Amino acid sequence: MSKRKQSYQDYFTERPMRASEMDSIAPTVGLAKCLPIGHSETDTPFSKRIKSLFAFVLIAFCIPATIFYFDPNRTPYVHAVDLFIIGISVVTLAVLHFTQKAWLAFDVLGTAVALVMVFSFSVVGNRGADLLVPVFFPLLAITVRGPHKSWIWLVVIVGVEALVYGIAPYLPEFNHPWMVTALNPTGSLFHSPQKLPITQGAISVAIVLTVFIYFLVHYAYVEALKAQVIAKEQAEQLAVAYSQSDRLLQNILPRSVVERLKENPEQLIADDLPDVVVLFADLVDFTPNASRMPAAKLVALLNQVFSKFDDLVDAAGLEKIKTSGDAYMVAGGLNNGGDENLAKIAELALDMRRITQELSYNGQGAMNLRIGIHVGPVTAGVVGRLKFYYDMWGDTVNLAARLQTSAEIGEIQTSKETRARLENVYEFSPAKTKRLKGLGDQQVSALIGRKAG
Repeated sequence: MSKRKQSYQDYFTERPMRASEMDSIAPTVGLAKCLPIGHSETDTPFSKRIKSLFAFVLIAFCIPATIFYFDPNRTPYVHAVDLFIIGISVVTLAVLHFTQKAWLAFDVLGTAVALVMVFSFSVVGNRGADLLVPVFFPLLAITVRGPHKSWIWLVVIVGVEALVYGIAPYLPEFNHPWMVTALNPTGSLFHSPQKLPITQGAISVAIVLTVFIYFLVHYAYVEALKAQVIAKEQAEQLAVAYSQSDRLLQNILPRSVVERLKENPEQLIADDLPDVVVLFADLVDFTPNASRMPAAKLVALLNQVFSKFDDLVDAAGLEKIKTSGDAYMVAGGLNNGGDENLAKIAELALDMRRITQELSYNGQGAMNLRIGIHVGPVTAGVVGRLKFYYDMWGDTVNLAARLQTSAEIGEIQTSKETRARLENVYEFSPAKTKRLKGLGDQQVSALIGRKAG
């Protein structure tokens, strides 16, 4: 059985649907919400609607039968038929409610309908509409039992029609007081003068009509289900594609920028941010070591290092801005400033240094970093159309970059502004003055670690 065929057949099973199907087809609204008979927690919205529709049909059977039962002009036999319709409808509703199985309730109803058809046609014969009523029962079976099992009830109904036609002439003479009327003074049950014969033409038309309408509706119903399954598959594929594109965007741009671009893809993203922490990290002696490594090992090593960095950045809720060769840039405070971002960057720098020192260049010498950290105002935005990227500019970025390039091997070099906001919690080396290219003399310190206690 194909996956798609199994999928539309699953709409009619009593088991919970797979996770990918749980949100299928339609919300629980309308009749299903107003008439929740037989609903269970594992039902899909579709199966709830089917159960409510079935319950509605049963109630619709009960109402006219109840009204007719109190008509004094009807014979005791007809009153008995009315009572039977009321009784079997109530029993079927009870089965549906207590078992929560629509298929079982329908089979109870179907068995009763087949029996009453045999008896009713045998007693009253062809009343025109009586031969058309069986047309609708297989149609209800398509909805409640499902198109793949409804054919059983088509066979049953057609078989009942053929059986009644075949046995009608051979029914015994039988009289009953319930059947006594002015036109039937002897109370004949099966051969009453009021009984209209079921002719070969009438039964043939009834059977052909029943079969034709059944297969027409069955085909239309199955095609509708297939269309729903295809639409659902396409929606799932679109959702996956959207998720993948969204994930790719978030790998390139900060989350807040992605959301803004979703709202207006054409807008210019350019922000002046007052309090951003910028970290630059660079692998020491990467270029000479890289020249001695095969390309595959080089890329694998760089991927290993930067993937570990990415995990740390993501866990801290910071933003990776870019990588360039063996350099790595991170920022905190794009959405809101504060010392919390400084602390996150400080912990990130310590973890990055520790992770790097545990690795080596192809087993020949430990890896190490130079790191620079500064905090202050930046200008940030998205530039380009082909392979666009998010970047930052300003003195804060320049100073963080110069702190990184002038740091000693394994050193996390910070500006005086960074130290001033972290020194209550973190330990620093004594401050010293350094001349940084393009920035002049700057007071710098090395971040050592978190203070004990």
